[in-house]
Amino acid sequence: MTRIGLPDGAPLQGALQRMNAARLEEAEAIRAEGTRRALEIKAQADADAATLYQRSFGRDLAFYDFYRAMQSYRTVFAGKPGSETNMVLSPDNDYLRQFKGR
Repeated sequence: MTRIGLPDGAPLQGALQRMNAARLEEAEAIRAEGTRRALEIKAQADADAATLYQRSFGRDLAFYDFYRAMQSYRTVFAGKPGSETNMVLSPDNDYLRQFKGR
């Protein structure tokens, strides 16, 4: 019976380093492909969302005005965590028009 073993010392270490380098290179290629595909998917989703918004807002300008006002209110009134902001506005201020119920 013949037994074949791995070489000891430098040849073994060299082989292991080459194998490790090849696996790292393969992993990097897989990560790069995943990143590229994720960017493509996000770009397509953003384009689809923009098209949908454009169609929706083009049909109903009052809805667009309402939607933009709600985005603005969220930004202004939510504030940053841990910060406190006081705002004094007249009830007839045009900024608060969406709360008036027209």
